[in-house]
Amino acid sequence: MRKFIINFILVSVLLSTMSTSASALSCGERRAPLEELEIVDVVFRGVASKKQDGLVTFDVSMVWKGEASPHFIVQENNMWKEYNLDTEYIVYARTGNGKLFVNVCGNTKEWKAAVYDVKDFVEPRVPLIEEKGLTNNSIVIIVIVIAILLVVALSFRARKKSKK
Repeated sequence: MRKFIINFILVSVLLSTMSTSASALSCGERRAPLEELEIVDVVFRGVASKKQDGLVTFDVSMVWKGEASPHFIVQENNMWKEYNLDTEYIVYARTGNGKLFVNVCGNTKEWKAAVYDVKDFVEPRVPLIEEKGLTNNSIVIIVIVIAILLVVALSFRARKKSKK
């Protein structure tokens, strides 16, 4: 019985010194930004412009990995990662079932806190901006109208000279 008590005390002391604290909401050590760049599918800088039905739309200004799209829609499916509208972020995302997801413990964060994270990244690509201006068809129509006006003006001028 004495051996049992001694062993019980030793095991108790040993187990109490080996325990570590953990929090359900804490992440382990974060990967370095370059390391996370390698394992995700998309890395971009963008402003959160719309939130609807658990999805966040980002207006993209730079892309380091993935398609250079002017907009990305990211699944906002957890309570630990909340995006504020009109705030600029760097987003590291993976694709799954045709959607983009961020790692809760990843490096996605506000851009102002991430400026130095990208210093070793490759040169970013800038997505084609959806311009709300003149299209090729508009330009052709304008040129045709100007040509017609020029022909009409020249014909009036020619008539005036012939009457003199």
